[in-house]
This record gives sequence, structure tokens and C-alpha cells, in this order.
Amino acid sequence: MTTFLITGASGFFGNSLLQALQKSKANGRFICLYNSQKNEINDPRFTWVKANLLDPSTHREVMKKFHPTYCVHLAWHVPPQNFWHAPENLEWLQASIHLFKEFCEAGGKVFMGAGSLAEYDWSSGILDEETTPLIPRSLYGQCKKSLYEILKVIRDTNYQSTTLLWPRIGYFFGQNEPPQKLISKVINRIKTGGALNLVSKDMKRPYAHVKYLGESLAYVLLNQQEDLAFNLSASHSYTLEEIIKFVGNIFDASPQNIVYDSYHTRSLTPEPLVLSVHTDLLRKALGNPIADTFFEDLQEMAQSSTRVS
Repeated sequence: MTTFLITGASGFFGNSLLQALQKSKANGRFICLYNSQKNEINDPRFTWVKANLLDPSTHREVMKKFHPTYCVHLAWHVPPQNFWHAPENLEWLQASIHLFKEFCEAGGKVFMGAGSLAEYDWSSGILDEETTPLIPRSLYGQCKKSLYEILKVIRDTNYQSTTLLWPRIGYFFGQNEPPQKLISKVINRIKTGGALNLVSKDMKRPYAHVKYLGESLAYVLLNQQEDLAFNLSASHSYTLEEIIKFVGNIFDASPQNIVYDSYHTRSLTPEPLVLSVHTDLLRKALGNPIADTFFEDLQEMAQSSTRVS
């Protein structure tokens, strides 16, 4: 039986992947690693295992017990806004390298990491897989870039039969995202009339619902036979002003307490107002781009917050 090992399975991205794998009817068993809280899935293919991945001994124990053929490594230190330069990035870099080696030693065949658009140089405002240099401006981005490069060297030197998949993940939102993330904060503050400090109203980013992330990860995992490093992102972008006005109309509220140009990111260099993410490799792998249903998904998320409250 084919075994899939998924780290960070109970996280925002991990949950979206599990939902997509359930729908895919993929044959095999899924070993879902979590640290503090697990999600309940009514499916006998999914087994939850509590594991501290910062403890190297855990890696060998898990591989010896389950012998996974596939590994999707989503776990990392990512508290919103506080992870960019956190020293924990270095711990996760080291732990991830060790996890990969143990996976390969146990006969693993396909390893999918979780890269980031933060690996790129953003100065041009264009993130192209073929031409944009990888020059991170944060410790988080540097650790992700370094992890991919180190894994490639390890694989090429010792484990040539292992396929390495590396999605560089972009901007995703959804109902179960951390409340400190932008879309959740915008909905909550406009709904309650609270104050919110933001960057420029003309800041434009390619947002997509997290369901598309899970579907894309699952499809690439199950169908990609060769190495692939690719941008996992929407292609269509929206300004903060468009988002604020749309959410305001949903609640019939005037966002008077939204203050633009009053928030400064923790990036070491200024971010471009408009960020264009090229997704040619994703389109080729999927056969089509991520669907542009941003406003429909945003409306559903906003209305769901009202029903919950």
C-alpha cells in the first residue's frame, strides 16, 4: 500500500491539502503529523500522529514505522508577521534537512517541500520562475531558498531516484486562516467598526482561496513524475482599496477607521506596490491556471463570519 506522510497536516495549508486528497480518492494511507492539535477527518485512510519534528529522533522513528513513499513537508514556524526574521527559521532548516535524509534512507520516492515567493528578489515587481533571481530579503526566505538548494545537492549526490517537488507558495486566504492574516483582519475590523492600519491602498497582490492551493498540491503530488520547482499562486491581482470597498459593501459599512500608509512591513527593503507572479509552470502541470473566483470566495468568507458570530 502506498503511504503518504504529511507534516503540518493540521495547519492552514495542511488542512486544504487533506481536503483535496479526500476528494481525489487517491489510493493509499495518509499519515498526518501534528504538534498540538489535530483535525477530525471521517476517513479510515487518514491516521493522525503527534510528533515533534524538531527532535531528530522522531524522523527515523516515523520512517521506520510507516515507510512512506511520498512526503509532503508543510510544517514550519509561521506565526503571522512574526516569522520573517525569527531565529526558529534556522531550527526548521536543520530539521527539514534531516527529515529529508531519513525519508530518502527509508526508500522514499517523492518529496514535496513548501517553498515561498519570499525566496525571490522582489525589486522588479515580477516573480518569474525562469528569470527572476533568488535573492531573499528575510531570514525566512533565505532558509526556504537554502533548504531547496541543499536538498537538491543531497538528492543529486546520494538519492537520484527521489523526485523533488518545490512549490513556491503565494497569497492564499480562507475561512480557517489565522485571525492575524490580512483578509481575516479586514473582514473583522470592517464588520465591527474597529481601526486597522494598512499599507498603501494601491498595494496589489495575487490572492486566491486556499482550496486552490490544496487542489494544486494534491494534483502535482499525484501526477508529477519529474522534479519541479514552480510558483503556486493566483495570476490575477487585486488592490487593497478594491478589497476594502468590496468587504465594506457586504456589510453596508463605510470603513472610516481604515488608515492607509500607516503600516510598515518587516521587510528589509521596500516592497513593490504591484507584484506580478508568473505561473507558467503551474499552468503546464495542471493543464489550466488557478480559477479567478476571488470576489466570490471573499464574499463567502465574509458572510460565513457573520453566520458564525
